[in-house]
Amino acid sequence: MKNLLTFLLLLTLTCTAFGQKKLTTITLSSDKPLAECNAEELDNLFNEANKTFKEEELQQHITQLCKRLNGSVLVAQGDHIITKQAAGYLRMYGNSKGYEGWTKAQMEAAKKKPANKITTGTFFELASVSKQFTAAAVLKLVEQGKLHLTDTLRKFFPKLPYQKITIHQMLSHTSGLPEYFNFPFDYFDTTVTLTNTDMIDVLIKQKPATIFRPGANWKYTNTNYALLASIVAKVSGMKFEKFVEENILRPAGMTNSFYYTQLENNKEKSIAKGHLRNMEELPYFFMDGTLGDKGLYSTVEELFAWKKAYFIDKKIIGEQWLNKAKSQQNKLPGKAKPEELYGYGLRLEDNPHFGRLIYHGGLWRGFLHIIVYREEGDIFFVILSNCRNGAHKGESNKILHIFDGA
Repeated sequence: MKNLLTFLLLLTLTCTAFGQKKLTTITLSSDKPLAECNAEELDNLFNEANKTFKEEELQQHITQLCKRLNGSVLVAQGDHIITKQAAGYLRMYGNSKGYEGWTKAQMEAAKKKPANKITTGTFFELASVSKQFTAAAVLKLVEQGKLHLTDTLRKFFPKLPYQKITIHQMLSHTSGLPEYFNFPFDYFDTTVTLTNTDMIDVLIKQKPATIFRPGANWKYTNTNYALLASIVAKVSGMKFEKFVEENILRPAGMTNSFYYTQLENNKEKSIAKGHLRNMEELPYFFMDGTLGDKGLYSTVEELFAWKKAYFIDKKIIGEQWLNKAKSQQNKLPGKAKPEELYGYGLRLEDNPHFGRLIYHGGLWRGFLHIIVYREEGDIFFVILSNCRNGAHKGESNKILHIFDGA
């Protein structure tokens, strides 16, 4: 073997995660004879081999995950998608509730129709993963000078009973606003879809108390982001979803993503329905209509485009505002520390094994997601699921272990 172009490195890789051995063949990229390689070139050679092994292990790991997942997955490093896979069904037809009168054979036949298969192009309700897009919309207006982080909630909605709550506090969940999900149902007209305006009217009429003094503590609360969406609409003079579409989604290359309020116009797309652990499909719920805290539908592929546009190319907001979004903003007075680190629409973790992680989960009406970005190594992965069966519990650590060769 006279050069590395034709040199095949045959190594036995012990795949302990799968309890088997695999013989891996790697074609190396250099065309230089081995004897002429210096130490640096040999290091590069084995780094190349190691990268290939890791990618193969990641592909196999995600294949195993997809045997129990109902959803789609994408794993990437830099611009390179290492693997994207999907498994399961848009509608699972695994529980008779909602399908009374159907036979098991009818349900099985409906499930197995080709159009019912999940693909990596399937759209999922992103649940709280939506919050980073709301935060980006707010910061876009701040960047344009149309909004300030110190502006108060009552500047935009003077009838609300809450004093001295700022945009910054809502973005960072330090406002103390009560959780509208927890309000008694008799506060709402549950026969119609709740809008953001309806939610604000409930706050004005019912005047539920704050849970702490603004800025004094931290509590993750969906009310914050629903109100932020309404502020975006008021300041921009556009519907919230239209502003996000024109200023956030389209510039990011997310040309097919849409909000719940646009669902009727996107019915031809592959759209997943949410399911409980027992595969019961969850029907329409009146709170589906509030936006900002949730409500965005997208795919693993379009979320990968978002990562690149937002974090790498900085096409959405400038570096100054992006740095704020991805750094801790929920700092508390004195020596008090929040239970978790939060930026603007992004959860943060200083992991002792994997370093600083930027991530967010999503949980709503049978949907369960995780999206993770690590700036070191430009590592990104997203798992979207429309069944709350816990299939991807602990997967973030496992995927990062493989990347780090642990």
